[in-house]
Amino acid sequence: MDVVMNNVTMMFQSSTAIKNTSLSFQSGRLTTLLGPSGCGKSTTLFLLAGIYKPSNGSIYFGDRDVTKVEPEDRGVGMVFQNYALYPHMSVLKNIMFPLKMMRVPKAERFERAMDMAKLVKIDHLADRKPKQLSGGQQQRVAIARALVKQPSLLLLDEPLSNLDARLRLEMRDEIRRIQQETKVTTVFVTHDQDEAMSIADHIALMHEGDLQQQGSGESLYRTPANQFVASFLGTPPMNWLNVSQTKNNSIMINETKSALALHHINLSDCSQEMVAGVRPEHVHIHERGALSGKVLQVYFIGRDRFAKIALKDGDISALLYQHQQVDVGDFVHAAFSEEHLHLFDKTTKENCFISREEDENERTTNVGIHG
Repeated sequence: MDVVMNNVTMMFQSSTAIKNTSLSFQSGRLTTLLGPSGCGKSTTLFLLAGIYKPSNGSIYFGDRDVTKVEPEDRGVGMVFQNYALYPHMSVLKNIMFPLKMMRVPKAERFERAMDMAKLVKIDHLADRKPKQLSGGQQQRVAIARALVKQPSLLLLDEPLSNLDARLRLEMRDEIRRIQQETKVTTVFVTHDQDEAMSIADHIALMHEGDLQQQGSGESLYRTPANQFVASFLGTPPMNWLNVSQTKNNSIMINETKSALALHHINLSDCSQEMVAGVRPEHVHIHERGALSGKVLQVYFIGRDRFAKIALKDGDISALLYQHQQVDVGDFVHAAFSEEHLHLFDKTTKENCFISREEDENERTTNVGIHG
């Protein structure tokens, strides 16, 4: 079942939590609502659940307008951040409870609950109480209880935030497995970009009640619509350089002494005042690099090693090759490839919608290399 939000606004007294937002959630896919705290992602989830009714706009489940439909009549399953299990009930009774409220016959309740317990791999814990379970096990019970109703839409509100790092990874994979097995349309709220990128078919990135960009994780990462998207995604975060446009399709980076000609980027849609973004994994130490400064720090993220370099007007991070020996205090030069350059209007913060040549063999010109 496809779910669509059309021009939805949600106001609380004098504040606007969601601003004229249109979103679509495709049938059988897992969509992540991603963004910092207070961006409106949980409010969006509660609108889908029917807990909130929009101030303006409409919500459709398939062809059905559910804008004013109560939560219990929407066919939605919801998993909360704190699991919300009944402490006096066993695992099996917790899972069966929604079916009891639906007046499903006892034998069928038991059979469906056990099927869900097996799906989430807790059938061996059926007689235990929630206090006897680990956080991950409690989360599985909550997911089973939400799914046992056979919902047309599954909503997950930061379901992994109370788990330790190792368990988060395990449960992330489990949620993905369960969603793919059940094929239920799922909306997953998180502030964690790694969580969103690894689990989602589709990401909707929000900020201050506005939808910034939606699409696959790869598309948001590679072609960010604006500076917020570019800044929010990526570890280490995007490097920023002030640039200005000069004649003959060239740019001047703040501390370089000469204009850098661009061969595969069309600057016709860009203003004279721009900001350049380059991801740290695309910046490398190069003996003829036009960017130069002292190394402030050498650090690891996973298997990769980065150097933080102090430029005249700010710091940048660069990926170090395995063979490169760089120490704090060294004076180095750095450069990056033109194909990895992002340009944003300094006033609007929007992507300049740069155009690149399709010939991959031509897209390796290094920007910021003298000679």
